[in-house]
Amino acid sequence: MDNPFDGVTPDINVFGTEVNLILVTLLGGVWGIVLLVIAIFTLVGLGKWAGARESGRSEDVTEAAGQFKKGLIAFACAVAIPIFIGAIIFIITTAQSAAG
Repeated sequence: MDNPFDGVTPDINVFGTEVNLILVTLLGGVWGIVLLVIAIFTLVGLGKWAGARESGRSEDVTEAAGQFKKGLIAFACAVAIPIFIGAIIFIITTAQSAAG
């Protein structure tokens, strides 16, 4: 059986430029909200960490430092999402070109 997706490439422009513009705007807005929430989470962790260090609560220092570090990692991943997706698309496109 032949591959029904042979020669098919994803293209949302088939729905028109208005839909493309709406999707791009909506995706940018959602991405911005995600970055804002992660930034708030990270800053709260930093504040907890500073407060725990100042009052000498070692158990709380460890927990708050972990929250801060997780926030930084999440922020870095959220910022790098376009790079990850672009790399995956590039690798798959290159592999398809080499195979076909």
